[in-house]
Amino acid sequence: MTIYIVLVGAAGAIIFSVLFALMLLKGNSVKIPFIGMAAFVILMAAGVVLTVMGGKGDKPDTADQPSQAVESERPRVSDHPDESGEPEGNGISDTQTEPSEEPPKPTEGTASSDSDKFEVTEYSYKGMFSRYYFLVVKNNSGENVEIGVAASFYDADGKLVGAKRSSESAVENGYSVVLFFMPDEEYESVEYELTTEKEKWYECVQSELSYEATEAKNKIILSVTNNGSEAADFVEATVLFFNNGVLVGHAQNYATDDDVELKPGKTINKEMDCYEEFDSYQVYLTGRR
Repeated sequence: MTIYIVLVGAAGAIIFSVLFALMLLKGNSVKIPFIGMAAFVILMAAGVVLTVMGGKGDKPDTADQPSQAVESERPRVSDHPDESGEPEGNGISDTQTEPSEEPPKPTEGTASSDSDKFEVTEYSYKGMFSRYYFLVVKNNSGENVEIGVAASFYDADGKLVGAKRSSESAVENGYSVVLFFMPDEEYESVEYELTTEKEKWYECVQSELSYEATEAKNKIILSVTNNGSEAADFVEATVLFFNNGVLVGHAQNYATDDDVELKPGKTINKEMDCYEEFDSYQVYLTGRR
């Protein structure tokens, strides 16, 4: 409202000044100032009327509405609950479950097999950094097979502490292979399941392989020979070392050339180390074609 009055007053003053100047130029005429005064009063009255009418349509600015600003700052909560009926992001964990019953403590070396035509012998020992568990499996099934073993390891309370699997292909009838496992924790007993399947992919070569062993300090040296007429692939030697009938170490090494083969008629020498005192050992050879 104040701005309208100031503007109208300024306009009236300008008009009055112009009319007064004209009066001075034309002489002593009194009509001109009266006309200017009348115009000034009319303009003042118009300014007041316009101010009153315009004030009714004014809207308060944002500063006059503090409640609206506070409302916009409130955090919003999702109104779309998840399947549990709780709003998203409620921080409630769904990982709490009923405790399951612990498996019964198995007898050490308990076996489950799809065939009774395989001889299985168990060995184990603890090295400096790792634990080892071995199954020596002899194939007496009458056919060449692939062998797989799933082993479960339990502590003294019957709690499952490890689960490992090992397999060997191209196991020839009448021959043995070594399957070994490295459980991460101390265990008291083992339960394993042995499964076999007739070999479909590879030709067996165990009957074509032979070896000679030479004892040396902290090792034996194996001379592995391919007596067959074709190259044998992935020929591998495994040695178990014993002292007074107790397993104290093992070694594994491939007896192959740069082509990962043992050529027919060829012999390859490999060192098999054992840093524990031993008085006997067992040698197992595997390969395929």
